[in-house]
Amino acid sequence: MHLLIVDDDNDCAETLKAFLLLSGHEVRVARDVSTALGLIDQSVPEATIIDIGLPETDGYELARRLRSRPDLSRMALIAYSGWSRARDQAAGIEAGFDHYVTKPADPVVFNGILSQLARTR
Repeated sequence: MHLLIVDDDNDCAETLKAFLLLSGHEVRVARDVSTALGLIDQSVPEATIIDIGLPETDGYELARRLRSRPDLSRMALIAYSGWSRARDQAAGIEAGFDHYVTKPADPVVFNGILSQLARTR
């Protein structure tokens, strides 16, 4: 799958990127919302993995912005956050995320989500 990771934590983003590349996916990384939007405008990924605690604006707002664009309606959104309370997850679903994964996640969790998405695309 063609994926985009949006995370300002370099170690987290690069570790997840390495795992996803080893799993056969094409992966790009953005460290901030502006870069993410530019990359999406260049080439729409099949799924975007978004950290909630971003510096410019939070991942919830980015999800709402992406969901407001009809041209991105088929793109899956996956929250990837250290925020693990039930209200954080509920806010993620309300913002438009398809899945909410808590850091640190077992790579098997991402494989399962991405396999499911690939079957439905």
